[in-house]
Amino acid sequence: MVIGCCTTIDRYDTLQEMGYQAIALAGKDIAGMDDETFLRAAEKIKAGPLAMTSLNAFCPPALRLNGPDVDYGSVCAYAEKLCSRGQAMGVKYLGVGSPASRNTPKGYPRERALSEFGHSIMEICRVAEKYQMEVLLEALTRVECNCVNDTMEALDLLCGLNLPNLHLLYDIYHACLMKEPVKWIETAAREIRCVHIAGVHGEGHTYLNPRSMEKMLPYIKMLAQCGYHGELLLEAFCGDPDSGLAQSLELLRGVQQDQN
Repeated sequence: MVIGCCTTIDRYDTLQEMGYQAIALAGKDIAGMDDETFLRAAEKIKAGPLAMTSLNAFCPPALRLNGPDVDYGSVCAYAEKLCSRGQAMGVKYLGVGSPASRNTPKGYPRERALSEFGHSIMEICRVAEKYQMEVLLEALTRVECNCVNDTMEALDLLCGLNLPNLHLLYDIYHACLMKEPVKWIETAAREIRCVHIAGVHGEGHTYLNPRSMEKMLPYIKMLAQCGYHGELLLEAFCGDPDSGLAQSLELLRGVQQDQN
């Protein structure tokens, strides 16, 4: 697997110096950049050695993907801007997690929320297809949102929509917190295009340590057994980034060497 990190463009040089192989930027950051900042970021991505095939953090919380305030016109307009910029950076995959954008108020009908979210995904896929991009649906733990919380729910929605450019982003952090059976990976493997990982110790997405890697290893090994050889992207927001990035890379390299 290719070891990368979900981070900001200003950490590009740090990742490169440490020995990471790939980077993923946040869609909400890319869409929010002014033209000059975006062009500088695009040039760095195109000129540098790190692969960047995907974007995470699809949209800011203000853009609703379901719920009483959903506006499909706004969803399409945002997707158009992001896909245009993503294509210019060589991006192939748009990861759609964005828990705040799909978390509906208490008492909101679940089936309605799911239907509206599916409609938003359909509109995003329609725009992405024009730019030869694929949309990756991500299941998120119930701690973060109440819409599509495990891999089987994500796979059911994907199959129901039946769109040629809709696949899965598999997040080991979320799968671990939801106590998903490792064998579910066998069922979903044909649709997995990208994988995220973070530590489950402490609060939120933390950097990896040896104890958290023990929980992650069965998932990583199953992915490898099912033929996944794409990017394994660290998505950590909590802890010291310098020491965290270094230790996480060391642990992931150990896994990478075991595969070889």
